[in-house]
Amino acid sequence: MRADLTRAKRDSDFTATDRADGRKTARPSEGRRTLHTKAIDSLVVLPFVNESGDPDADYLGQGIAETIINTLSQIRKLRVVPRATAFYFKGPKANPQAVASALNVRAVLTGRVLQRGDSLIVGTELIDTATNTQLWGARYGRKLADIFDVQEEIAKEISGRLRLQLTRQEIKRLGKRPTLSREAYQLYLRGSFHSENLSPDDFQKSLHYVARLSSSIRLMPRLTHMCGIFGDGAFWAHQAL
Repeated sequence: MRADLTRAKRDSDFTATDRADGRKTARPSEGRRTLHTKAIDSLVVLPFVNESGDPDADYLGQGIAETIINTLSQIRKLRVVPRATAFYFKGPKANPQAVASALNVRAVLTGRVLQRGDSLIVGTELIDTATNTQLWGARYGRKLADIFDVQEEIAKEISGRLRLQLTRQEIKRLGKRPTLSREAYQLYLRGSFHSENLSPDDFQKSLHYVARLSSSIRLMPRLTHMCGIFGDGAFWAHQAL
């Protein structure tokens, strides 16, 4: 599987209509009318690209994408590529057509994030790779404190653009937030980001955010479920100190 992903990531340097030998690949025209009306039932959400120029803000684009994946995965008729697989294609050069082909999905969501102080700009593009068309795109200019609203709006837009028929319960789940505490959510995103890396510096940063999240949990017990983000044992390592 990893070898397949490596080849697909390398192939993403080529456009979907260009072959390595320079010749064009023809696109089938039959059945396009059906494609435009039929619901799209498969999607990959790629990590949002950090455009702030500050590596410390990488956690934000990754966290937004992860939250959207978790939200849309609750839709029964939509196959969403798992986070671990989707994030293998992290980077601004990932080609949607190549990624979709490698993962056998039809729709690809890409995004970009720019943070300046407490201001947040999020740009999105939803692509139907079967027709090579943009289904939807948007640009959000908000405060960082409004990140929940942005994620919720994106998830709802995607479900609508994919022409999915949702149940009442699924519609309700799209508006469900991981926590009511924005501060705890920021700790969640930062801790999750650093806990995935193996460097001693990242591990120490992960412990730092675990400690702060632990304090929040003591004040707000309903946040206990958020400890599960530290699957590498960082949370329990901190508890043992």
